[in-house]
Amino acid sequence: TALIKGLTDSGVDVLDIGIGGTELVYFTTFSRKLDGGIMVTASHNPPDYNGMKLVRAGSRPISSGQTCSVRYALTASSRPLSVASP
Repeated sequence: TALIKGLTDSGVDVLDIGIGGTELVYFTTFSRKLDGGIMVTASHNPPDYNGMKLVRAGSRPISSGQTCSVRYALTASSRPLSVASP
């Protein structure tokens, strides 16, 4: 997928767990002690758009106070985002 390609091109190790529900992302992120997890979802968007659900280490949700940090990490060209490293 484009997300995996973008992350790996930025030097991030990615574990593709395939298609599953949100609980699978939470379980895998926690049980494998990953730095974080991303689930691509379009459940509430128009057909041409995707959304992402993000969790950090320990499957902890990203709070509203951390949104700016995530936005910075996603847009900073010199700083890769480490979201999943087995």
